[in-house]
Amino acid sequence: MKVLHLRTKKAHDTWQITDENQPDWVKKAFADGGFKQNGQRLQIANTYGLTKISVSKDEVIVFNGKYAKIVPKAKFEREYKVL
Repeated sequence: MKVLHLRTKKAHDTWQITDENQPDWVKKAFADGGFKQNGQRLQIANTYGLTKISVSKDEVIVFNGKYAKIVPKAKFEREYKVL
């Protein structure tokens, strides 16, 4: 889903962590081994396959085309507007 950051006015892609409606960049991350599902959590691995961060399903990943940022749902609702 596309969103607008209210302060910077920049558009970003996002993914509410679910098994459904995965954007292409999320599908690619799973295929490349960067994302792994572990029950109710998403594990994000670095280039060597070690878990770098574990994210719960109540968080949102905001992607600017190059980098991804994990945003808690409450903060996401305050700082972003769905386009």
